[in-house]
Amino acid sequence: VLVAHIGIGNAMMTFLVSTYVWKLPAKSAIVVSIVVGGWTSSVPFLLHLLVLRDVPVALWVMGLPGVYLGARVAPAVHERIGIVNVLTAFVMFLLTTALLMVTTYK
Repeated sequence: VLVAHIGIGNAMMTFLVSTYVWKLPAKSAIVVSIVVGGWTSSVPFLLHLLVLRDVPVALWVMGLPGVYLGARVAPAVHERIGIVNVLTAFVMFLLTTALLMVTTYK
């Protein structure tokens, strides 16, 4: 539930399955997870863009350079600091987010 809340559930699960179950190297798993995340997000995006018309297109386009740069840098970061450290940092981020959600809930 928390991963879906912050919007990276499908890509993270694909990455975890790719590395732990299919034993793909981190660089390949990152590419696979980005592609799967993009494809599974395309239908809801198009629905909101074309049918509901509630997508702030200017804000969406503004974020694309950050996504592109992150996709280019992430494999090198994963390779340099190691997958265990990356996953540990991600778990710490999720736990901190969960703690903030629980302590600030009104």
